[in-house]
Amino acid sequence: GALSKADYQKQADAVCAAAGEKMNPIFEEIFPKLETATEAERKDAVDQMSKVIHQEIDDLAALEPPSDMADDVDAMLASVRTAADTMADQGADFWLNDSDPFADANQKAAALGLKACSDDGSE
Repeated sequence: GALSKADYQKQADAVCAAAGEKMNPIFEEIFPKLETATEAERKDAVDQMSKVIHQEIDDLAALEPPSDMADDVDAMLASVRTAADTMADQGADFWLNDSDPFADANQKAAALGLKACSDDGSE
């Protein structure tokens, strides 16, 4: 059955926090050498991130939000999927692009009260 709003937020934030913990080592490895990293190193980092994000999407999609949040949750997940596709399409160039494809998804997550999900993980 559907979760209460508080339970949905708690469980969704737990999913996002776990994904963030998997992302941190990827960021920590690539960011200090972003300008000097080879295209292969940047692509590998994007591929690793993509796996984490797709698992995060699957885990979030498995949660059943309360009906009054369902449309907003669907919109957030659609934004995350679009951002993940954009990241994959850009490949190694993702790291050198100043725009954040996840900004819209983060904004939607914040509006749902999902603190861990609205952070891009780079802080």
